[in-house]
Amino acid sequence: MGADLMRPEVCTRIDQEEIRKADAFVALPGSPASPGTHIEIGWASAFGKPIVLLLERGRDYTFLVQGLHTVATVEYVLHTDVAGALTAVDKALHQAVARRREERGER
Repeated sequence: MGADLMRPEVCTRIDQEEIRKADAFVALPGSPASPGTHIEIGWASAFGKPIVLLLERGRDYTFLVQGLHTVATVEYVLHTDVAGALTAVDKALHQAVARRREERGER
């Protein structure tokens, strides 16, 4: 049998702390929207993390996902196959991190 599930107050705290410690954040927001992932995207944005969002072509996404780049450092990767998009994700991640450093005046 697998490990016991964590209680909500434990897993939420750990999840938020791991995002706070991360150098960047990559997510698949989901369509229909994944509420938990959207909370994590919000945390990453609030913590000033460079963000890469993988959006499946032909799907509808919330306005907040579509407009996130206006308030945060975000790169969008449009895909039809997540596995086939890994090279694009890597490139987008490097671009987001470099842009965030530039915005902060870092080298």
